[in-house]
Amino acid sequence: MSVAVKAEVFGIQETLAELNKFDPKFRRQITTDIQAGAGRMVVDSARSMIPRDYPLSGMARGSMIKGRNETTYRIQNVLTGIKTIVGKRASRERTVSFNKPLILDGRRINNAYTQTVDFKARPYALLVAQQKDAAAALWDHAGIRQGSQFVTNLITEGEGPNARASRSLTPGVVAVMPAVQSELSKIIGRVSVKMNTNLKIEYR
Repeated sequence: MSVAVKAEVFGIQETLAELNKFDPKFRRQITTDIQAGAGRMVVDSARSMIPRDYPLSGMARGSMIKGRNETTYRIQNVLTGIKTIVGKRASRERTVSFNKPLILDGRRINNAYTQTVDFKARPYALLVAQQKDAAAALWDHAGIRQGSQFVTNLITEGEGPNARASRSLTPGVVAVMPAVQSELSKIIGRVSVKMNTNLKIEYR
């Protein structure tokens, strides 16, 4: 499980592919510069939104979803789970089926039922911010699609600057968006000059 915020630049995938053909060193430097500049801004900002104690005291006692150890909230994992990816490939619209476990009377039954998920087509994204830690992603986005007692407790009692979802990733990106836009625009400008092309940037 992960959550993501991204920046799209129309035409950049093809442009970078062409750039890599005749100047791969410059192409690698572009990736390094994006990570070190805009990427670092996003990671630091999103991490600053994470409370340095458990958002709810009960989250210290074990996994957030019974039987799934990966949903145990560990503060260090939450911090290090925030990553940025430079150049995430586009994906086609598709439907995927997952075999899901069921917890019944404290007993885990693997592959108890099948869940079908429809994925929308995604364009190529120059910079993507993600929360890779499962427990952190649950905390960050809890309440976006539906409510629960857990969501209510986070809103009324939870630690951290943002009571409602998204609690870290999206507000972290938004907080530094002007600086990120400026940094990416400079890099896109360098690529445009190098390749003699006009590129348009959009943030989602």
